Amino acid sequence: MSLVRDTIYAFVGLKRLVSFQDNWRECFDVSADGVLRSFWAAALAIPVFVYVGAGFAHMGAELGAVRPPSRLWLDIVEYARIWLVFPIVAALISLYFSRSAFLSVWLVVHNWAVLALFSIQAIVVTLYLSGVLPMGAALAFFVLPYHFIRLGLHWRVATASLNISWGAGAAAASLHVIVDLLAITALAVLSTPSEPAPAESQSSEIVIPVSSE
Repeated sequence: MSLVRDTIYAFVGLKRLVSFQDNWRECFDVSADGVLRSFWAAALAIPVFVYVGAGFAHMGAELGAVRPPSRLWLDIVEYARIWLVFPIVAALISLYFSRSAFLSVWLVVHNWAVLALFSIQAIVVTLYLSGVLPMGAALAFFVLPYHFIRLGLHWRVATASLNISWGAGAAAASLHVIVDLLAITALAVLSTPSEPAPAESQSSEIVIPVSSE
């Protein structure tokens, strides 16, 4: 029941946070135990991660996209990256801004925010799979609007959690996203076949989004 309670409280807290209500803090346990429990969000997000990935694969099949065969180890590393890179980056950023005392707040709120972002992806994928949302609209959402939502949420979370200015919060969120993109790029390089695909295959390949936080 503790996990259910933590999840409900966290989503209520995120709603208050993004609507600029001052009482968002009371929804999060930022103790050492609360920080550890917030990583349960990673466990809750696993089926969502798989579901969204399957939705993207369905889009690719409908488009006739050419995709490399799935590698389980790469999927595991990709999922671990989502949850393990941020604490390191956050610790360094907090130290730089002299906000190490607020690191636990940032970690807790961020972890639940990632689960919320996965939930948004799942909602859009569900609308697409159910036929309510055309595939073009779903792809368009993930190409641009979703990234604005993601960056905006991280910006708000960093600013409020670290109790810093909007400018400093933007820098903190941007650094996190940049490091994340570098990690994604590195994984993409590792997943690229050593031998180039035939020219005709390359010319017809359609790129679709991949499931990521």
